[in-house]
Order: sequence, then C-alpha cells, then structure tokens
Amino acid sequence: MNSTALWLAPVAHSPASRSSLFSGQPHERFKPLSWLAGRGTGTQPCHQADVPRALRAARPAAPVKRQATIRIAWGPMDRSQLARLLLVTSILYVIGFYFIGSALKPGYSQLSNFVSEYNATATPWAGTLTYAGFLATAALLSCFLVAAAPLAQVSGVSRLGFWLLWSVPASYLLGALFPCDAGCPAEGSTSQILHNALSVLAYLGMGVGVALVSLAPGFSSFKLRRAFMLLTGIAFPVVFVAMVQPDLAPWRGLLQRSLDAALAASLILLVFTILAPGRRTPQGVAQQFRKETG
Repeated sequence: MNSTALWLAPVAHSPASRSSLFSGQPHERFKPLSWLAGRGTGTQPCHQADVPRALRAARPAAPVKRQATIRIAWGPMDRSQLARLLLVTSILYVIGFYFIGSALKPGYSQLSNFVSEYNATATPWAGTLTYAGFLATAALLSCFLVAAAPLAQVSGVSRLGFWLLWSVPASYLLGALFPCDAGCPAEGSTSQILHNALSVLAYLGMGVGVALVSLAPGFSSFKLRRAFMLLTGIAFPVVFVAMVQPDLAPWRGLLQRSLDAALAASLILLVFTILAPGRRTPQGVAQQFRKETG
C-alpha cells in the first residue's frame, strides 16, 4: 500500500469490486485522498458532491484568519476648498458679466461707464443684466462668505472687518434693487437717490472691511500681503471720490474696475492666509477598519 495515500472504506460491495481487491489495483470505489485533491495521481479533482458527506465533515476546519478591511468612501470636498471654489467662481463670473454686458449694451464703455449703468432704468438688456448679472453675483459672493465665515481665523477688529465684507455682495444687490438712471447722475429719481446713498455705505464698508481683515494675526508673517490689503482699504474711499469727479468722467469706469480688481486680489489673499483648513463632513472621505472572521 502506498504510504502517502489514505484509503477509504468501500461504499458498496460487488463481485467486480471484490475481484479488484486481489488484483493489486485500487478499485474506483477506493480512491486515495490524493485523487480527491487532484495531486499525485494525475487525475482530475472530483466535484464536491462526489465527496462523501462523512469525509467532508471530517475535514479539518480552515484556519481562522483575522482580516482588516479598508473601506474608503469618497464624498464632497472640505469647507475650505468649497470657499476657494466659490470665490474663484464669483471672480470669473464677474469678469464674464462685465465683458458680456458691455458687448450687449450699445455705446457702453468699460473705461467711462459705471458698473451700475449695465442695468440703468429704461436701457437695453436692463432686466436681463439685473438678474443674470447683479443678483447672480450677489448670490455667489454670499455663498462664499457663508462657506468661509466659520473658517476665518479672525478676532477683534479683524472679525469686524470680515463681517464688513458683506458689503461686497450688498453692493451688487443694491444695484439690482435700486437701479440707477441712465448715465447714473448725482440726482434723479428716488431709485437713483437711494442708489447713490447706499453706494457710499457699501464702498466705505468694503474699504474698511479689507483694511481691518489685514490686521488678523495670520497676516503677521506676510508683511506684503498685509500692506497690499491696507493700501486697498485706503484706496476705496479715495478712488470713490475721484471717480465721481466730472473731470475724470472719461476714466471713471476704469477707476471703478481697478477697485474691483484690487478687491478680488484681497479676497484671494484672505482665503489663502487666514482661512483654516476645513474638516470633511461625515459623508466625506472616511476610513473604517472592520475586523472580520472567515
């Protein structure tokens, strides 16, 4: 008998099986375990159904292995990334709004016309630019401030400055609620008077807000960034007074847009300087280690 083979008890007896016992060859009803496993005899492994139930029960249990499964669920971006995305989207949207609006309105010049004249009363495309331009921009900038507010590392006067930045979306909102008359004169309809008065408050709020935010502790290591934002804050009231002067009327549009560009740069410096990294939401990226037995 082959020492490496374990013989099984016969399942049934017949003359043929008894004759094969004395022939020295294993009968088909007496198969070694090596045949069952497909090793050593060259035969093909049998199907599990061919293995007697008692043999299957006698098999040693598979060793218990403890496995660690890593599950990674990809979710939304964190809050700081969302704030930066909303800011970049707002800036790009404003740029598109300015250029498309100037292309739509006959005789409009970005060098000499105020931004408020995009939707001046009784002018072409006023209604479309009110909703698609001013209101949409105010909504985007408001979403940015909502996303950034919990992450802004401000305190004291810099916290006040951050809240004054709500003057930025408010300036576009007042342009939608109180459109100016054609030419945006110093005097005119009730809407024009309210527009002028609220514009003074909005520009003052934007300038003071940018200047105070630059005093946040996070800017102490970035002297140039702080200096740029301080100068931007000081420039707001100065340039505002300059652009309403009659002698500078041919350039008032350029002056106003220069403030917009400085404001956009200041907001970019803000989000990359004093905006703390936000934690991911519970539906965000999470790694769970679960121990299983198998």
